[in-house]
Amino acid sequence: MKLVMLGGARNSEAQQLLAALKQRAAELGIETSVEFVVNADFKTLLRYLETAGIGIHTMWNEHFGISVVEMMAAGLITIAHGSGGPLSDIVKPHNGVKTGFVATSEEEYAAAIDAAVNMLNTDAHAQMTDAARAHVQQFSDEKFSEHFLAEITANMRLQHRSSDSQHT
Repeated sequence: MKLVMLGGARNSEAQQLLAALKQRAAELGIETSVEFVVNADFKTLLRYLETAGIGIHTMWNEHFGISVVEMMAAGLITIAHGSGGPLSDIVKPHNGVKTGFVATSEEEYAAAIDAAVNMLNTDAHAQMTDAARAHVQQFSDEKFSEHFLAEITANMRLQHRSSDSQHT
């Protein structure tokens, strides 16, 4: 197993964190088991999502959580930070089936990672990831377009009726 850390490091603070993480991996003697993929293009991101088994999201209070949706859509067992959009909108049961895990503390992340590792290549894994994929379809481009057009059409009808009533 290998930990692959995918993400952006576009400012000095992020670069410092990246350097500290690399140093810590070296101190622990696990640098060959940890890969840092920084500022990857979308094609590279997709390649990693296609081969991963578990996805871990740690951003506190993220407004939405598109990376969580992407991991779930890719069929990863997803562990997301239990705050913001991932908690309120994304990692929700689908037809009564869990779609992933949420965690906020080191202990909760460790327990979720342990559970996820033990689920790999089992029926529970397939059940969770199938439910997750079905659940995140609500966030697809097609659903967005469908809902957007419905709202705009309804708004235009209201404005048209309002305009008609003012002229009579």
